[in-house]
Amino acid sequence: MNRREAITGATCAVLGLVGANVARGEDRKDDFVKRLTEVRSATKFTDESVSENDLTNILQIGANSPSALNRQPWFFVAVTDRQLLADIDQAAKIKAGRLSLTGSPTVVFVCGDDTDYARFDVGAACDRMSVTAIWLGYGTKTVASPCPTVNEKFKERLGIPEKYNAYAALLIGKEETPSADGVSGATSRVPIEEKISRVK
Repeated sequence: MNRREAITGATCAVLGLVGANVARGEDRKDDFVKRLTEVRSATKFTDESVSENDLTNILQIGANSPSALNRQPWFFVAVTDRQLLADIDQAAKIKAGRLSLTGSPTVVFVCGDDTDYARFDVGAACDRMSVTAIWLGYGTKTVASPCPTVNEKFKERLGIPEKYNAYAALLIGKEETPSADGVSGATSRVPIEEKISRVK
């Protein structure tokens, strides 16, 4: 093999590696879109805990979400204390099942202040954490029904600062059963054509 052939061979090898990496990147994008298109709110979780590393990454993504004027109007409380979650369920009169906090191994209370656009920013941060958890292999469900009770009776126990209120609870864990629709737990999604308009 002469020098020219060697260079040509090396170039082809490099281009092959680049092409393979690009293809893998495209595959990963397709996998990501497919996963998020198919996913629904989890209906039942196993007892398997969320790893500390995964939970840290989920919270980090939430804390680095964009916000209006970079106000970062959020505060997150990650809870694995089963008794505390059971106490909140009981006080909020939430029965065991689809919406109960004790149904998942980890609950992140997503809190925000009352500044302009705070609820929008906090909602976006909650969704980013949910997407991150899903990509890491967990199921999620977001509920708001316990939050009035949390704000009235549990802020001190949860360590929520005075100026913040809980807006949502993000349930995270390994799914035990296939996901169902996030609204009814049973129905299918509305066809996308009924919910989208394109202006060109």
